[in-house]
Amino acid sequence: KILQFPLGDTIADYVQFENVDFSEVQEEITICSWMQSYESEWTIWLSYAVSTAYDELYTTSATTNNWPAAIFKSGKFITDPLLPNTWYHYCFSWDVKSAVANVYIDGELRTSWPTTAGRKIGLTDGTLVLGQDLWISGSSFASEYTFRGELQQVNILRRKLTPEEIKDIHEKGRCASLEHSFKKDVMISWDDFLDAKRYGKVVAVNGDCARTAWEVLYDYINDNKVWIGVDKGFLDEVIGHNNP
Repeated sequence: KILQFPLGDTIADYVQFENVDFSEVQEEITICSWMQSYESEWTIWLSYAVSTAYDELYTTSATTNNWPAAIFKSGKFITDPLLPNTWYHYCFSWDVKSAVANVYIDGELRTSWPTTAGRKIGLTDGTLVLGQDLWISGSSFASEYTFRGELQQVNILRRKLTPEEIKDIHEKGRCASLEHSFKKDVMISWDDFLDAKRYGKVVAVNGDCARTAWEVLYDYINDNKVWIGVDKGFLDEVIGHNNP
């Protein structure tokens, strides 16, 4: 499935989780997605807001020489913006220990910047939104930053992935599921985003990804707990590398 956010300057189109618990990613986080913007304007496709600070965390279309992401109101400009109507693999990662944020595009580190030493991601009144810029919990959206485009395989992971892991995710392609290869690390999965309440004209449509026979078998075995005679580790490996 693909989530489509329509053209038009409206704050009515979004996906939202209210009172989301970010305690598991308070000290380290990775957000990965496939993303394409319909326009060349700089827009925000994911924002996480709290009631105690502005601009806690957001990720952008990176289609201008602006920040591709921000955390704690800090970011870094890029000099090679992304093209509209083009799919990109996008990952944002950060951890409190290094106090460094990174943005990877198509498996390659595009930019990084230092963040406030010792500061953790806020938790108070946490609100997670796709498609709009939420500055602070309880506020209205900023229509000038409304995302118009498509998202696929948005996942939030509870640790800072390595550059090698991010490169591997990109190489597996847009149809690969992180829930198989990073099942223990995924906090909010793509399925969770698809199941979340959608507002306005946001729709989930069938993409060009067909489920493989391996995926169907994996889900059946996993759902029915029939691991007898099946090497689960091998099946995880097969699913991760043979999902075109």
